[in-house]
Amino acid sequence: MRVIDMRLILLLAACFAPALMWAVYAARKKIRWFLLVGYFAAALAAVIAAVFLQWLYMEYIPLPDSVTAAVISKSFIISALIEEAVKMSVIVFLLRVLIHSRKPDTANQAVQDDTVWLSLIAIFFGLSFGGFETVSYSLRYPDVLPLRIITAVFLHGSLVAFFVPVAEGNGRLSIFPFLRAVVLHGLYNMFFLLGGWFVIPGCAVLARAVLYAFGRLNPAGDSEE
Repeated sequence: MRVIDMRLILLLAACFAPALMWAVYAARKKIRWFLLVGYFAAALAAVIAAVFLQWLYMEYIPLPDSVTAAVISKSFIISALIEEAVKMSVIVFLLRVLIHSRKPDTANQAVQDDTVWLSLIAIFFGLSFGGFETVSYSLRYPDVLPLRIITAVFLHGSLVAFFVPVAEGNGRLSIFPFLRAVVLHGLYNMFFLLGGWFVIPGCAVLARAVLYAFGRLNPAGDSEE
């Protein structure tokens, strides 16, 4: 029993330490704790919705007989498509509510500061989502790679940054940031499902997502926007 309890404690620590550290960093940037607590709860609700939709999909749509097709289906549809759709729906709605509740300011520096502020909150939401999702995944699939437990949290925290421009409503079509997030998420899943040396390109996909997220924290130097 003590061994099981210790494993659970280590799992929770690995899954939620990034979100906790990011919350401390965000609080130092003048983001209030009650706001972070609200987004933490929203992340839990989003994971519950995603898990339910995944169960519903698997209940009525069987996996293909082909191993290759099954891996693609698990990676890009059951996991990436459903989870990113839920994340984008929730975070875009919450950020837009937050944007409309703030006093508008058209000054260029103020716009950049708002982008950083929204990105900090969005990344916290993503890290929290990743923590809850990874706990759920690990409990359902106990043989999951420890490396995936650690990296999946950072993947979710990074990919949610793609949805900040959508929430800001800067005229870009929502489908493009969404598709980019789905593709990166799907590739990550596929490489880690294959295992072995494929974990290396999986980590490269993660690095690409992380670089984009940090670019959102420095909008003046972000060449992709």
